[in-house]
Amino acid sequence: MLTPQSGYVGGDILHALLEGNAWWEEYITCLARSPSRGAALSAAHPNIKVVYGDLEDHHTIIEKEASKADIILHFASSDLVGAASAIQRGMQKGVGRYWIHRSGTDISLNPKILGGGRDNDGEVKVYDDWEHVEELM
Repeated sequence: MLTPQSGYVGGDILHALLEGNAWWEEYITCLARSPSRGAALSAAHPNIKVVYGDLEDHHTIIEKEASKADIILHFASSDLVGAASAIQRGMQKGVGRYWIHRSGTDISLNPKILGGGRDNDGEVKVYDDWEHVEELM
């Protein structure tokens, strides 16, 4: 399972995975946010399974597909806590063994995000690897 595949990172990873292993298409499920994005993906990779939803409101489909996936590649911002929680619930129900979540550091920089806030709410914590490096460990 790959979410979201339409961004820069997800799209590049999908391309890299399939560049030398086109036969993997039939084993990949991608979450598309709209029919037009799903159609573009299907036109380029007709054997990929496309499911529809977004990362903010469609946690049921994310949980369901995560429960069926062996590997989940999740490239969304870490401030989308609901999507990450849906993946975790799905993995606990299913066969998943590997979850790779590449994201920004939004949730670390602004703890209000954990309470449902967005990355522009409140003060942002600046981490510095020169001064107070112990905070990073």
